Amino acid sequence: MLRTALVVIVVLAITVSSLYSQDAIGLRFGGSGDAFGGEIGYQKALGDNRLWLGLNVDFDSESGISVTYLTLFPAYHFVFPINNETRWYAGPGIQATMWMVNYSGVFKDLDNTSEFLLSAGGAVGAEMDFGSNFTVGIEARPLFRVVTPDIWVDDDFFISYGLTLKYRF
Repeated sequence: MLRTALVVIVVLAITVSSLYSQDAIGLRFGGSGDAFGGEIGYQKALGDNRLWLGLNVDFDSESGISVTYLTLFPAYHFVFPINNETRWYAGPGIQATMWMVNYSGVFKDLDNTSEFLLSAGGAVGAEMDFGSNFTVGIEARPLFRVVTPDIWVDDDFFISYGLTLKYRF
């Protein structure tokens, strides 16, 4: 009986502490522009606000051309509660993208290359708590390209949209 009571107390303490914690690990799905595929990230509470650090690695291969993308996105989120379970956030961020292109097959005579791209902008989103430790949200990242390679032909502004899933601890 005592053992059962201790287990219940420990579980309740962990659940209550996680309700007030903002440190989290998470995934972000979606994207456009220079943000490809999924992203894994870490969120650190800084008072009422927080810092998000996301990392994306993507591989693409087609017709003898393979491309590897590496994207890093740190952002500072100002958090605004709507109610106990829902909040929205907005804040500045920077996205650094590097990609490496390797040619093979019929393109094997071309030189392998790598490029770097730096974009500045931010993130705005809304999220809702599901259960004591899980959060689901939507996010948009409007970004302006600051440093671009010479071969870049797209617009200098793009928006990356995504769905976020986070586990708080």
